[in-house]
Amino acid sequence: MKTLEKVVPLEKIKIKQTSFQIIILKVKSTKNSFDGKILGRSLFDWVAFACNGNKIKMYDFDGDNVLQFVKEKVDITFDYSVVLFSNTPLLDCEDIKNIKEYATYKQVDLCKLPSGYIVNNKKLTTIDNLQIDSVYSQNIDNFYIVENKKQFTFALKVLQNRINDFHIENGVEMLKPESVYIEPEVDIESGVIIYPNNSIKGSSKIYSNVILKDNNVIENPTETLLLDFQHFEGGSQNDVYKFNSTDIDGEKPLSAGKYVVKIYGEIECGEL
Repeated sequence: MKTLEKVVPLEKIKIKQTSFQIIILKVKSTKNSFDGKILGRSLFDWVAFACNGNKIKMYDFDGDNVLQFVKEKVDITFDYSVVLFSNTPLLDCEDIKNIKEYATYKQVDLCKLPSGYIVNNKKLTTIDNLQIDSVYSQNIDNFYIVENKKQFTFALKVLQNRINDFHIENGVEMLKPESVYIEPEVDIESGVIIYPNNSIKGSSKIYSNVILKDNNVIENPTETLLLDFQHFEGGSQNDVYKFNSTDIDGEKPLSAGKYVVKIYGEIECGEL
């Protein structure tokens, strides 16, 4: 009869976590290039937002030799540096995650991104003329470069669609999403209905069950204002009113029984 041998557990293997820093090169703009904001954020801020949760360094860059410039900036306490440019605002956090996973799996020395690089910090700082050993080609569209007004218009459309889709997936109803402008810091709760031609900016917050009719602009929130239109009588759907946190201006009262709205800050209401 066989006896069972005592099983001795193997010592746990310690796996070293690969560490990354992100270097964002802020490219110099020219008189013909776009250097403004998209949905209230600068191009650099969009790239930095995609890298949220990582160690980020930003440097102004207007030279030609990216690798020589980065060689003098890398922190060798990190295994890798992901080098990005400030004019690629369509990058998102999933792209950064995929880039890091690719570098870890492939153990790259120098990888060319569609715009930028992944560099092994130790190899870059110790080997002269380090050669590219890998080319990253995932989600190339997200490395879209914004350098002029036409490219800005395209990026604006993509980013606005992402934001609107996010809110729709979280229970917000938009009757004509392509006409709704929402900045990234806006907080909209589930159950809100948004009619066409609305702009919601800054860090505005729209509470659940609000019905936001056509042609509103909400910007620069200050404090909560509760408007219960069931308490008003008269008025018409085409009257235009302007509200702020302390008073209600308008020659006629609002229509009764339309909807209840909780809003932050100032709002211009068209068709109530």
